Amino acid sequence: MTGGYTGTVMSTQKTETQQASESRFPTVDGLLDSRLRVVEPIAVTWAHEDGTYIAEALEINEYGYGDSVPEAFADLQVSIAELYFDLYEDKDRLGADLRRVYETLTRKLRRVDADNGE
Repeated sequence: MTGGYTGTVMSTQKTETQQASESRFPTVDGLLDSRLRVVEPIAVTWAHEDGTYIAEALEINEYGYGDSVPEAFADLQVSIAELYFDLYEDKDRLGADLRRVYETLTRKLRRVDADNGE
């Protein structure tokens, strides 16, 4: 038989540097948006594909991307805040899946203005 597999094989093994860097960011414990604070950590999983780091918050189906672990983590932090405010604006019109995401976010995040009674 001729013409075997000619694709590339991506290694799923991580270097010690990748593992150490990712272990610094196992959960989202804070956001870069001062309007929100995290009251319950959001778990993060990691992937590295084609030179891009991917930080994923599975429970809310949100991702962050970057050329480094800290960059991907920061992108995820921004994405989570944007998602919260987008869902908040449409909270009365959400379907079942987005309603569950919104409920998860409202359990894990607090608006700073809500803490001050505003």
